[in-house]
Amino acid sequence: MNNTMRGIAPETAYLASLLATAVNIVAGCGDATPEHACAVRQGVDAWKRKRSSAVFPLWLLSALVLLAPAPLVKAQSKVVAAFSVHAGKYQRVNVPVTASLKGVPLRLHDGALQLFEITGGEDLPVASQLDPGMSSRMTWILDGETPPGAVRNFELRVVEERQMPDGAGPVQVEDDGESLQVRIGDKPILAYRYTFQGVPEGVDEIYNRSGFIHPIWSPEGEILSRIQPPDHYHHYGLWNPWTRTEFEGRSVDFWNLADGQGTVRARQVMERTAGPLFGGFKALLDHVDFTGGEAKVALNEQWEVKVWNVDPDRKVWLIDFVSTRRSCCSRGVHILMSRKGRWPCNVYVERLWRSLKQEEVYRRAYEAVAGAEKRIADYLRCFNEPHTRALTADRPTTYSTNENWLSKRHNPTQQYT
Repeated sequence: MNNTMRGIAPETAYLASLLATAVNIVAGCGDATPEHACAVRQGVDAWKRKRSSAVFPLWLLSALVLLAPAPLVKAQSKVVAAFSVHAGKYQRVNVPVTASLKGVPLRLHDGALQLFEITGGEDLPVASQLDPGMSSRMTWILDGETPPGAVRNFELRVVEERQMPDGAGPVQVEDDGESLQVRIGDKPILAYRYTFQGVPEGVDEIYNRSGFIHPIWSPEGEILSRIQPPDHYHHYGLWNPWTRTEFEGRSVDFWNLADGQGTVRARQVMERTAGPLFGGFKALLDHVDFTGGEAKVALNEQWEVKVWNVDPDRKVWLIDFVSTRRSCCSRGVHILMSRKGRWPCNVYVERLWRSLKQEEVYRRAYEAVAGAEKRIADYLRCFNEPHTRALTADRPTTYSTNENWLSKRHNPTQQYT
C-alpha cells in the first residue's frame, strides 16, 4: 500500500514517512477487490509479498501506520490506523500534519471516524479534517510544544459519535458579493477582493482592478495591508504581478497600471473550504496585456490560500499562499530575473547561480532535501563571509582567490582565520 505523510505549511518545512507493516485481508468470495475483503488467497499472498518491504523515506518526520483488518465492522471503538509522529531534531510548536489514508478501508465501517492521541494516562480526542475532494488525506494539529526527539502516538478509531475538542475552530469563509472573508471564530484574518475596486474621486479609472487580498488583519484586529495610497494608486494589498516581461515580442508591465501596458484581473473563485482546522479558497486570475491594440490574456494564475487554526489562544495566524502561473500562448512569457529589468542585476545573479551549481550542487548527491538545504546554506555563508572580511578587515582583494580559502570553502566545518 502506498501510504505517505507530510507537513502542510511551508513555514513548518518538514514532511513524513510511513511504513505499512501489517495488512490483514479476509479472502473468500470470488473476484471482488481487496478493499471489499474478497480476494482469492493466492492473490492476497502475492500482494503482501510485493509490498511487505515498501519504505518511503522523506523529510524530518516519520510515522508508522498499522492497517486494521478490512472486514465490515459495526459502530464501536475500533482502531483502523495508528500513527507515530517523530519531532526529529527540532522543537515543533502547533504544527499541521497530514497523513494519507489511501488503503485504509474507511467505507467499510459503520460509524464516525475519531482521531485520538495515545498518552500514558488517557486517550485524548483530537480534531481532524479531511481535505476537500481528497477524503483519503487527513490533517490534524500537533498541538502545543513537542521537544526535539519526542514521539507522539495517535490512533484513528471508529466510534458511535465524533467528539470535537474545545477551541477546535471553525475556520469560515464568508461571501458578501464583492469579497471572500476568511475568519477564525469571530476574528477576521483576510479578505480576497474578486470584484473591481473603485478609485477615489478624481483619480484615473485606469487604476481600477480586482484580484487582490485586502485587508489582512493582525490577531489584535489591526489592518496590516493598504490599497491605493495617494502616491501609489496602483498598490493593492497582496497581489503578484511582474514589472518587466516580454510577450509576443512586446515589453509588458503588469504592475505599474498608470503605464497602461497591462493589469491583473480576477476571473473565478474555484473552491471554498471551511472546517475546524483550516479554511480558504482557490481562485483564478488573468494577467492581461494591452500593448497589442486589444486586451489579451498573457498569463493564467491560480491562487490557493489556506488559513490554519493552529493557535488555540488565537495570538498567531498561519497562512499558506501558493501561486501557480501558466502561459496562455505557445511562445510563452519571458520574465526578467531583475524585477526592475536592470541587466547588471541579471549578470551578478547568473554568476552566483553558476558558481553554486558548478562548485556545490553538481559535485554532490544529496540524500534528502534537508541535507541539500544545509549544504547550500553553508556554501552561501562561506561565499559571503570572506568578501565581507576583505572589505572590513584590511585583507587584500585577492583573498577570494586564495587556495587556502578555496579549500575551506568546501569544508564548512573549518574555521576562518
